[in-house]
Amino acid sequence: MAQPQAADRRAHVQRQAAELLDQDLAVLHITYTDRGTTDSGRCRSPSAAHVIALAPTGENLIDTRPRLVPPRSRGIPDDVVAPFRATEEISTALDGKTVVAWSGDVLTDLFTGLRDLGIPWPVPNGYGRRHELLQMTLGWPLLGT
Repeated sequence: MAQPQAADRRAHVQRQAAELLDQDLAVLHITYTDRGTTDSGRCRSPSAAHVIALAPTGENLIDTRPRLVPPRSRGIPDDVVAPFRATEEISTALDGKTVVAWSGDVLTDLFTGLRDLGIPWPVPNGYGRRHELLQMTLGWPLLGT
């Protein structure tokens, strides 16, 4: 029973990958600047994000570092960009693109930081506009099988 289900899953992922490669893609990678913990041991929210998006050709679509906390917060890197300006750049770079990220979790701190600053969400949402590679790779066959 498990083998036919796995075969169906692999076929689905193959179709999904082929369909995805036919779209205007942006591969999104985000890392965060950690601010450590509070005296009580609670993790502080990141002070900035490093947002990179590449086209399938390797062309750099966006490379920006939006600030995710108020300007007087501790631990803000020197090279950050004002969040509103950064989100405009991100929105422009990703406009009309289908976004591919490793998982939706990588977007959480960016979403939260921008929301807390009252900045609109710049990454495309909606069915078919954003895909998670992690979910797709779970259906890939193992090499040599």
